[in-house]
Amino acid sequence: MAKKRGNAERLRRYWERGAGAAKIRWGQGGDFNRCVSHLTGKVRDPQGYCALRHIRATGMTTSQHARGRKRR
Repeated sequence: MAKKRGNAERLRRYWERGAGAAKIRWGQGGDFNRCVSHLTGKVRDPQGYCALRHIRATGMTTSQHARGRKRR
């Protein structure tokens, strides 16, 4: 039996570019904390998940974002 992988990608799209992204407002101050707040209790490691979503949504890590630098 094949695993269903579509749900994980759909969830990533929701939090990176969809309605979830609108709640988080990626690129604005406090975006990482808003993400963690929304995902606490929904995923096993909300900080790790949000760190990965932050990179994909903004193109930079949270520390680069805080310093105002673009990822190379």
